[in-house]
Amino acid sequence: GAARDLLYQDQQGAMERRALREQELLSTKKAKELKSPKLKIPAPKSGTGFGGSSKKAMSPMQRLASEQAKIVDRDGVLRINQALSPDQSDKLREYVLKQQSIA
Repeated sequence: GAARDLLYQDQQGAMERRALREQELLSTKKAKELKSPKLKIPAPKSGTGFGGSSKKAMSPMQRLASEQAKIVDRDGVLRINQALSPDQSDKLREYVLKQQSIA
């Protein structure tokens, strides 16, 4: 009875405080457009050719992935243009908007 009511009120208060804090954080930061970075695939490191190292040299795609991973690690997000087809993009957008309306 009474203990359950107090717990419910405490949970509601905590959710309200969190919502207010999130709203504050979102309203103080100006959103900036997410642009696709212009990445250059780094050249292979010296010593990776014939007789250089026992490790296998990374392919150009592996070096690109490594550079992209650095950006994700630094910024938390990476835009890759045309990673999805227009149809897939539309379906994903529709799904995200539906989830936002449910939340």
